[in-house]
Amino acid sequence: VLPILKSAAIQSVANPLLLQLPATIACSLAFMLPTATPANVVVLAKSQEMPKPLRVREFVFSGLPLNLVTILLCSALVHLMGHAVFDSSSPLPASMCSLELDSCYYLSIPGLVQNEEVSSQACILQDQKNSTEPHCLLWNGTL
Repeated sequence: VLPILKSAAIQSVANPLLLQLPATIACSLAFMLPTATPANVVVLAKSQEMPKPLRVREFVFSGLPLNLVTILLCSALVHLMGHAVFDSSSPLPASMCSLELDSCYYLSIPGLVQNEEVSSQACILQDQKNSTEPHCLLWNGTL
């Protein structure tokens, strides 16, 4: 999932952390099913020795409220802490326009990108069907 999100972010000339950070945290928020976490698997396995073993239904009833609370809490924390710790609100970094991507270039075009004044910014080459010239898409949507 992370490589797909990275590619989508780069094609939209956005910092990949904006998509990848919430997706990474969301993978840790599975509490509803018996196989969601190793602790749940251990509890389910040990409950098989009890007179009345646990069922998936009990996991769902106890895990759903926990999922809902953590989704709300982590959404707010990822938004706030992502900007403070990882600078995820910054423009697309030059390191993302590496030699591996032949359609991404970092050019000396000054401007305002995500409310930040920059001296150079990334542009993504776009294929235009009606034109033989290559067009470069900037963050603000101009070609």
